Order: sequence, then structure tokens, then C-alpha cells
Amino acid sequence: MLYRVLSITRKEFLHIVRDRRTLAVMFLIPVVQLLLLGYAATTDVKHLKTAVLDQDRTPRSRALAEAYRVSGYFDITFQADSEAALARAMDGSQVRAGLVIPAGYERALLRGEKAQVAFVIDGSDPAVATTALAAAQGVGQAQSIEIIARSLGSRFDSAPGIDVETRVWYNPSMESANFMIPGLIGVILMMLTMLFTAMAIVREREQGTIEQLIVTPIRPLELIVGKVIPYVGIAFWDLLEILAIGVLWFGIPIHGSIVLLLELAAVFLATSLGLGILISTVSKTQQEAMMLTFMLLLSQDELKAGFGAVDITPEVGASIPGGFRPNPSKGTRDPLYAVACVVSDGRAPIALVGVDSLFIGKHTVKLARDRIEKNTKIPGNNVLVGASHTHAGGPILSCLGNEGDPAYEERVGNAIAKAVEDAWAALQKCEVGIGVGKEDTISFNRRFLMKDGKEITHPGKPGTKFHDQIVRPAGPIDPDVGVLAARTGTQVFGVVVNFTCHCTVVGGNTFSADYPAYLRRNLRAAYGEQTHVVFLNGACGDITQVDNMSSAREFGPEQGAMMGAKLSAEAVRTINRMAWMKTLTNSAAMEAVPVKIRPEPDPVAEKPAFGLGSGPDDVYEKERRLVAEERAKTPEIACEVQGLRIGPLGIATNGSEYFVEYGLRIKQASPHPVKWFVG
Repeated sequence: MLYRVLSITRKEFLHIVRDRRTLAVMFLIPVVQLLLLGYAATTDVKHLKTAVLDQDRTPRSRALAEAYRVSGYFDITFQADSEAALARAMDGSQVRAGLVIPAGYERALLRGEKAQVAFVIDGSDPAVATTALAAAQGVGQAQSIEIIARSLGSRFDSAPGIDVETRVWYNPSMESANFMIPGLIGVILMMLTMLFTAMAIVREREQGTIEQLIVTPIRPLELIVGKVIPYVGIAFWDLLEILAIGVLWFGIPIHGSIVLLLELAAVFLATSLGLGILISTVSKTQQEAMMLTFMLLLSQDELKAGFGAVDITPEVGASIPGGFRPNPSKGTRDPLYAVACVVSDGRAPIALVGVDSLFIGKHTVKLARDRIEKNTKIPGNNVLVGASHTHAGGPILSCLGNEGDPAYEERVGNAIAKAVEDAWAALQKCEVGIGVGKEDTISFNRRFLMKDGKEITHPGKPGTKFHDQIVRPAGPIDPDVGVLAARTGTQVFGVVVNFTCHCTVVGGNTFSADYPAYLRRNLRAAYGEQTHVVFLNGACGDITQVDNMSSAREFGPEQGAMMGAKLSAEAVRTINRMAWMKTLTNSAAMEAVPVKIRPEPDPVAEKPAFGLGSGPDDVYEKERRLVAEERAKTPEIACEVQGLRIGPLGIATNGSEYFVEYGLRIKQASPHPVKWFVG
């Protein structure tokens, strides 16, 4: 048997050696592909030529331009003296981006007003434009946070809270070549081994020599093994060749075992060689084998997205949690939904689910994830479930005098799973856009520093007893409107929106998704009634629609409609200026972090004299008793921390109602070009 296999191997080697074009493709093309793709397939955007049009010409405007320069993303190479000069520089490709600082910029900051600047980007290369846009917004956001902190009288790094020290492992310099080159090794090896193995047997059939082999004593298995052996050897040669170029030319570090790498490469090559043999057996000509190989390769990494929605509106009479007293519903203002978005890169599908509820319990999420994992190819750890925090939702859990309904909890869990299953079934090839807009006129921090040095939540509006004791807000807001959209052609068919504000606007005793319902309604009007909209709230612990410095009333359906209109308008603007991607990569990670339940508080010392929490103590007393029972039973709770990446978008999430400062710090520490926090 060995002699016959070696004879076929020798015959195949002779075929390869005598075909100089095949030799060139096998040994030179991998090198050429690696060099070309190693430089072309990069997401690094650094030292982008940038123009500055400074119409203010003040120390603060120069400081802003300098902040963009020192970021490393932008090189100031052109000082424009007019908008026309900036446009000519962009049209002539002298610069790829432009910063416009209007007159009055410093004056607005000194008066405590919101100062606006413009940043224009050449979008002819969407990959570069997406990263540059995110970098520009990141620099601007960092400057804005610094200005806000300065105006509040303290910097974030000296304020109480969490100081996140970031460390990047495995690729500390975050060079895209360190990520791209190893991936290209796999792509090139798979393409070559599949292609040449696919043509090995079909070549014998096409040339008429297969019949000669059939009449020899060679068995079918021996023929296949003998045909494959030369390509295994060539594949390993190519692997070593590519590794050498990666290390010596591109400087890719190898810190692991070369032997283990070769062993795992053998397993990888076995699959690609097997696919090549399969194609070779079903093809009649070499051209057909080549076309089938490329079709299989191109079909593996298609970017797809799908959306699904399930109604979770309870029956009339069910309890509405969120207040401090029982609140049985009298009807439905607008339906409640679980809406899902699934984005698949062909390898790691991600599901984002927004649920119209006050919060979501662990049992409900586990039920949903288990069913999703069973009925789709989406791992449970890749499923993000976020409650909108509407205070007009269903009885999802017991809270502050309102009793939960286990049957409704189970219904919501199954609805989440069904929405994801529908989104999975609706996956379609598409383009995905990711961007960040700004809306800073509809959300306000509800914590205030008072003259006695204490912080009070909702101290009261102008004309109330303690309003004149207010010094300033005790924290910032997060104005980011994060948007992910999917489209086919020019038709947007699904949108995900991330915004930070309590859903306490509509209120009353009827079920309502609150302002996200109006956001959905307006986006459907813009893109079609079949458009699904996922809403994910941010770190909204101290952010509401109530402006304690204004005498206006910010409650009711009219206020919800106004907020939905402003958010949807900003989402549409963000979508209109998006750079659309046809490919991206996903990843996900999850960790359960043990957190100790806080010690028994002193209710007398902690109870505020006025504002939120100053009312009757019976509700808080019951909650303290429940916490004490939980602490006695399990002093530590495993808290889920989840991280997701969809292309340039990094999403951090935790099942807590964080104050906004923590969400901002987490986003500021994120290395991703676009970042969301979901609470």
C-alpha cells in the first residue's frame, strides 16, 4: 500500500514541477498576497492630514486644535482662512479632514453655554472615515468632559468613584498588522490548499487519465492520499514562508510554541484539504472546480443582519412597577415589545435585545439565553438583554410595593428568545453603519450639590422651598446618541439606538414604552412601517428628563413625543452621515464578578431632609429587610459583566443602574473607536 501511495505522490510532484505557472502560484502568490494585503488590509488611521479653520483665534480654540493634533490621529497640515479654502483643500485631496471652530467659541464657554464646532471628514474611503469619525468624536467628548468637570469645580480623577486603569493585552500597541497578518495566514493557506486540491482529481478526469488510474491496482483511498500528500508539504512550506515574512518584514511577535502552531495548522489544513477533495469529486472540469472553490470561500464571511419583535404587553389590571405604591394598570397607551437585532459576521453572531420593562431578572435572561442557544447558532454569552427602564411596563419583578408575576416573567423570557429567533431567521446580506450623534437638550442630572455641602436628588424646581439652596448639578449628562443601522441598497430595515435617560416621562396608569415608543414611531415613519427599532438605555441612574433649574413641567405624552422626535431626528442625521460597511468582525466576552452586598445602612443618617427619598419610610424599610435577608443568605452576588464588539463598536454592559459618571468613565477607557454603555 505504501509503495502505491508513494507512486501517486511522485506522479503528482512531477505534475507540479513541470507546470511552472502552478509553481509560481504556489510559492510566489502567497508572498505577494501577504505583502499587498498586509499593507492594504489595515484599520489603523493615524496622522490623517487635517485642516483647521479657526474663526475664533483665542487660547481655548488653539487648545482644542492642539488636542486633536496630540491625539495622534490628526496632523494639522493646513490652516484655512475661509470655508471655501477648506473646501478646496478637501476637493484637491490636500487634507482628509477639517476642524471648523466658529467665532465666539471661547466666549460661549466662559459664559457656561454650549459651544459648537464642526468636524468634516472625507468619506470616499468608508473604512478610514468610520475610524476618523469615531476618533474625532472621542477627542471632542474628552475635551467636553474636561470642560464640564472644570466648570463643576472638580476633575473626574479627583472625584470619588472608579478610576479605571486600562491595560491592553496581546497587542499593546494596538497595531492592526498584529491582528491582520495572522488572519491573512489562515485565509491564504485555506484559499491555496482548497484551490489546488480541488483541481487535483478533476484534472485527471478532464485530461482522460483517470481511466488509466482506475485500471491499476491502486485503491481509491490510496489515490486520494497520494494526491493530497504533495499539497500538504507545499502548504507547510507556504506556512513557514509566510511566518518568516510576518516576523522579519512586518515585525509580528511570536511568543508561543512554534511546534504547537504547526500541529494546529495541520488540523486546519486537514479541513481545507478535505473541502478541496470534496469539490474535486463533484466537479467535471478544472474551471468548474475553481469557481466552486471561490464561491465557497466568498460565502463564508458575508455580513448579515436581521431584526425581530414580539409584543409583551400584559393584560389590563396587571401591576405597573416603578412607583412607591401599587399601581394596577387601567389600559395600554402603546404596546410593549421585546425587539432584537442579530448581526453575524459568519463566525460570531451577536444579538442585541431591547425590552420595554423596568428591569430584567437573572432567571428571565437565563431562560431566554438557553432557548436561543438551543434554537439558533448564537451562544448565550453573545446575547445582550437590556431593559429600557420604563416606569410604565409590566410586572417583571417585585419592586417597591408592586408584586411581580412569575407567569409574566416566563412570558417575557420566551418573548426575548422568540424575537432573537425571528431575527436569526430574517438574517440577510446587508451593509451596517455605526455612528454617534448628540442630543443634549432633553436629559438632565437630577443630583444637586446644596449650600450645606450635601447632595440631594430632585431638590425642587424654582419657587419650591429649597430651590434657592442649590449650588450646581452634582454630575454631568451623557448626550451621545449611539446608532447602529442595517440596510439593503438604500433601504434601512433596522435601527439600534443607545441613549441615556430615565424612561419616567409618560407615567400614569396605562402601559407605555415611554419616549422610546415615539422614537420607534418616528423612525418607522422615516424608513417604513416594517423597520424594527431596538432601544438600549445607558447609565441613567441619575439622569432624567426633569430640569430642576426650570419651572417647566417635563411629564406626559407631549413631553415623550418631543423627546422621541428629537432623538429620532438625531438618529436620522447620524444615519445620513454614516460610512457603511460590507464586512466586519464580531467578538464577545462575559465574566461573573463577585460583589459583596453593602452593610446594613443607617436609615436616619442616610435619609435626605427633602427631595427624592425623604417621604414615608415604610417602603424603604421593607426593601432594607429584603436586602438583609439576601445578605444573610448570600453575602456575595455574582454580577455579570459583558463586553461585545461589532466592528468598530465596543459595548460594555452590566446589570446595574449606574450613575452617568461611571458610564462616561467606562466609555472614556474603552479602546474602541465607537463605544456604548448599556445599563
